[in-house]
Amino acid sequence: EAVVGGASVGVPGMLRMFELVHAEYGRLPWARLFQPAIRLAEAGFPISPRLHALLERDQQLRQMPPARALFYTEAGAAKPVGSLLVNSAFAAVLRRVAAEGAAAFYTGQIAADIVAAVRHAPNPGGMALADLAGYRAKERDPVCMPYRVYRVCSMPPPSSAVNMLQTLGILSHFDLARLAPLSPEAVHL
Repeated sequence: EAVVGGASVGVPGMLRMFELVHAEYGRLPWARLFQPAIRLAEAGFPISPRLHALLERDQQLRQMPPARALFYTEAGAAKPVGSLLVNSAFAAVLRRVAAEGAAAFYTGQIAADIVAAVRHAPNPGGMALADLAGYRAKERDPVCMPYRVYRVCSMPPPSSAVNMLQTLGILSHFDLARLAPLSPEAVHL
């Protein structure tokens, strides 16, 4: 039930994380980092066969007016392979974030638009302006563990990436190399 619509949307943390990392380790000016994405959003790029196939199969995006306008023809078919996908609204958001920092995304009109989209989407979510405004990225030490000859590191809680490490821990007790890749035992594991 929460896969499609507003209920599946959490507060996006990437921009706050990028800003935190950039402040510590970045060398290029913040605004310059956004230029390639802004150019692509404004000039567009040709729809690939893979994107076309994904859009053609997706029934949910067709029901969401902004997505429908971006990805589909007036008749409701996925835009054809090779047609130019231009997203000027996304370019405008990127320009504001490039000029004003991540706060432009988490407060003000962009934040209000995100909250409205989440609350008015099919299967609405409960995101509030305070959720966006209060979001902070936190630097955390990775969680690492040995897996066979490797040392695998992942994000710590509250991320669910720890589940991957737990899964690898379970799999480390099995000789996967001796199993045929699609055998029932391999698929089960």
